[in-house]
Amino acid sequence: MAIGRVLLGDKQEADKYKEYNTGHVPDLVQPGASAWGTDWLGETKVPSPLGAAPAKDQCEHVGHLVAFGNTEEWLHRVILGCRARGPQAQDAAGRRRLPPFDHKTGDGSVPFHGGDYYDARFHKRNQVVPLIVEALGGIGRRGARCLRFLARRASCRKRGRDGTKYSRFHPSNFLSHHLAGIVTATVYADARHIEDGLNDLKMRAHALPASDAAAA
Repeated sequence: MAIGRVLLGDKQEADKYKEYNTGHVPDLVQPGASAWGTDWLGETKVPSPLGAAPAKDQCEHVGHLVAFGNTEEWLHRVILGCRARGPQAQDAAGRRRLPPFDHKTGDGSVPFHGGDYYDARFHKRNQVVPLIVEALGGIGRRGARCLRFLARRASCRKRGRDGTKYSRFHPSNFLSHHLAGIVTATVYADARHIEDGLNDLKMRAHALPASDAAAA
């Protein structure tokens, strides 16, 4: 899928990646591959859309209402940060008092947050793409947009090259092939994690004395 060198981030050697971003090690790096000639950075996240967590950092969890409602908003805030919006109220002591932002009415304020890639985006002018794939297989809009761009580039006769090795069991379509591969790997990995968790619980249950196991 890449037309140049691809680096995998190594948090054990964080100093090597400060030339791309300071403060957080990216998961994927393509030097010089951004749309404007700087570096391309990808941050992969595989969250679970299940569960009803309380609102945090003025980000709501509304997966029961909209797609990616439990994952995208707060992950985009963590990765890309967010700009301040709305009136910045102050209390009697002169300190900032931010009323919580209401997603239904649009009222309230949102404080500034730099995010993990503030240095990469605003100091080094690198391109940062959140690659969010939910554990049930849904791909976030920025990751899907990235795949569509790669598909268009691979199909370009003048500048593109599709080096994908298609099998006779899958369609020879760049977007469908890689989309299916990413979703399948995500779902199977989550299933393995669930299985490992169940096996761990069984081992701990067997290790308990008979009286404790009966009480549990």
